[in-house]
Amino acid sequence: MWPRRSAVIVRITNNKQTAKHRAGSALQMQYRESFEQAAEYVRLALPLMAKHAIPATPQHYTVWYEYVAGRNPVLQESIEQAIHDPRRPVSVDFSSALFEEHFRKAEVQLAESLRNEVRARLAQILEQVSLSGDQTVHYGELLGRYEDSLAQDMSAEEFRGLLNEFIRETQTMQETNRALQDQLDQTRSELDQMREQLEEARMAASTDALTGLHNRMTLDEKLRDYTRRAREGGESLCLIMADIDHFKRFNDTHGHIVGDRLLQLVAGILRENVKGQDIVARFGGEEFAILLPNTPLHGALAVAEHLRATVQQQRLRRKDTQDPIGSVTLSLGLARYQFGEPVHAFVERADMALYQAKHSGRNRVAVESQAPAA
Repeated sequence: MWPRRSAVIVRITNNKQTAKHRAGSALQMQYRESFEQAAEYVRLALPLMAKHAIPATPQHYTVWYEYVAGRNPVLQESIEQAIHDPRRPVSVDFSSALFEEHFRKAEVQLAESLRNEVRARLAQILEQVSLSGDQTVHYGELLGRYEDSLAQDMSAEEFRGLLNEFIRETQTMQETNRALQDQLDQTRSELDQMREQLEEARMAASTDALTGLHNRMTLDEKLRDYTRRAREGGESLCLIMADIDHFKRFNDTHGHIVGDRLLQLVAGILRENVKGQDIVARFGGEEFAILLPNTPLHGALAVAEHLRATVQQQRLRRKDTQDPIGSVTLSLGLARYQFGEPVHAFVERADMALYQAKHSGRNRVAVESQAPAA
C-alpha cells in the first residue's frame, strides 16, 4: 500500500551468563557492533531481501541480518547453497524455515537443557533424603535403646559412655540433616535461577528487539486469544493499526540510526499511553498494532486520537548535536471486532482503515470504512 522499511535491530544484552550460553542459537547471540557497523549490515541485508522478494518482517530481517554479519556459519552455508542452486530457490518459505531452525528453537533447547538439570538435581535430593531417612530410623532406634538403658541401674562410667555415644549420634544426625538442608537451599537457589532464565528466554522470543514491544508472533497469539474471549463473552474488542508517516523519507534523509531512534520514541509513546490488558506490538517496519480488549469503538477512537496528538507534539533533535530535525506524525486505522469473523479479516479491516487515513492526508484516524476523523 505504501513503502515500508525495516530498521536496524539491535538486541540489548546484559552481563549475566545465563540461558544464552545454554541455548546455542538465537538467544545466545549478543549484538556488539557499533551503530556504523549495524548500519552497514542493514545496507547489505535489505537489498538481498528485496532481490529475493523477502518481506522485511522482524523474523526475516533477523535471518538476513545474521547472514550478512557472518556470525552463524551453518546459516550462512544454507543461504549460500540456496543462492547458487537453482533447484532450491530462495523464497519466503525458505527464509521462514531458517528462522525456525536457527532462532525459534532456542527456547525449546533451553527448556530441554534446564529440564535435564532439574532431573539431575532431583536425583541428588532423593539420594540425600534416602540417606537422611536411613539415618533417622537408626537414630530413632538408638533413642529407644538409650531410654531402656537409662531405666536400668548403671555405674557412672557406664552412664558417661552412653552419654558420649548419645552426643556422637546426635551430632551425626545433625550433620545429615544439615547436609539435606544445604542441598535443599542450593536447589531452591538453582531453581530460581532456572525460572529466571526461562523467563528471559520467553521474553526474548516474544519481544521485538529494537523497540521492546511485543513482536508479531506474540500479537498473533493475543489476537487469537482475545477474539475467542470476545466471541465467548460478548465483549467489545478493537484494533488500532498505526504507521509513522513518511518514514522512508525520514530514513533516507537522516539515516537508519536516527530512524531506529524514531521507532523507539514512537514505541515508547504507544506503550506509555495504554493500560491494563491492552497490547502494543510492532507489526512490521514502521507499523504498529494496538489491541484494546473490552473497549467500545468510541473509547478506542479516543485512544487513537490521543496517540496521534501525542506523537504530533514531539519535536525531534539529533542526539549528538541537538540540532532540530522536525516533527513526526502518525496515521491510524481503527476496527471493531465483528463476532465470528476470522482473525485475518479483523486485521485487514483495521489495515484498510489505516490505508484510508494515509490516503486522506495522513496524521489522522480513520474508522473502518467511515470517513476519517479529524
